[in-house]
Amino acid sequence: MKADAAMKHVAGEVESIVYRSAEDDWVVLRVVCRETSKRIAVVGHSGCQPGQIIEADGEWRENPPYGTQFAAERIVALSPTTPHGLASYLGSGVLPGVGPKLAQQMVQHFGMSLLEVLDAAPERVGEVKG
Repeated sequence: MKADAAMKHVAGEVESIVYRSAEDDWVVLRVVCRETSKRIAVVGHSGCQPGQIIEADGEWRENPPYGTQFAAERIVALSPTTPHGLASYLGSGVLPGVGPKLAQQMVQHFGMSLLEVLDAAPERVGEVKG
């Protein structure tokens, strides 16, 4: 793909990872599109996790037998922007020992400032019973 007028852009929240190659981080993502609120398939190379917002440049392709997919040349993963997204992200395995239930409790306790708490004072996670 070339960066030209034919390039398209999509953005949205990663709902799930359908497939991830262990060899090179090639992924098939289920993404809730920011513009349409529809679930779309995005394929490309990314280390993103559920709950993160992605912005991707690429093109739409038909992939039998899987259907329409957005083939991304570039995927940029951003921090989650909603409490649900933050809990999904942290509960996805990015933090050892934190599963979906504890992630949800942490978000309920700290709100959207949780990432700052983890960066600046990770010992405060002990305030959350779980």
